[in-house]
Amino acid sequence: MPAINSEDAIERKRWTVAAVFLGFLAGGLPLWPVPYESIDLSSPEFLGLWIGVGTIAGGFPAALSTLSMHRTAGLLGAGYGMAVLARVLFEIIQDPTTHNLWPFEVAIGVAVGLLASIAGTLLVYLVKLIKN
Repeated sequence: MPAINSEDAIERKRWTVAAVFLGFLAGGLPLWPVPYESIDLSSPEFLGLWIGVGTIAGGFPAALSTLSMHRTAGLLGAGYGMAVLARVLFEIIQDPTTHNLWPFEVAIGVAVGLLASIAGTLLVYLVKLIKN
């Protein structure tokens, strides 16, 4: 059994936290400024922005860390879900009658985050593959 490299383990933990934080920011920054009444997830402008930001955010950990593509995509998807959940909690505190279907909102956020981060990590891994 190979010895555990503590420096590599610490670096992976840091990138794990960074990937979740990147997902949180990528999911939240396009979402938070938009008023609740005017959010339309089927709108190509909003959805395109949300996916584009997630694709870019998915590329950073894939390019700079040793995390696998699957782990990076999962962590960024979790960050997207947390960003949606943060908005839901904030708005429920203000008006408890909003967000009656919040589990679906979180699920949509996670799904968009996963798809966008898979696209970003896949692009980076393909570039790495072609480069080598």
